[in-house]
Amino acid sequence: MVVGPFSYASLIYATILGWLVWGDVPAAHVMIGAAIVIASGLLILYRETRRAAAPASQVDSCPKTQARSAGPVRTA
Repeated sequence: MVVGPFSYASLIYATILGWLVWGDVPAAHVMIGAAIVIASGLLILYRETRRAAAPASQVDSCPKTQARSAGPVRTA
């Protein structure tokens, strides 16, 4: 379950409340940082949603884990 990205909505609410109540406008570097945090949260949400929807064979596509499960092929 991915709940973390939804908690980042408080950044938006706090910014709006600060602007309405105190007239505080965040600096450009604060807005850029907030955009990076929100974008990374949305990227994680997107990736986890796609991972949950993918069949199990596509999720475990690491060649190392597949090689371990198949075992060595020995002849003679």
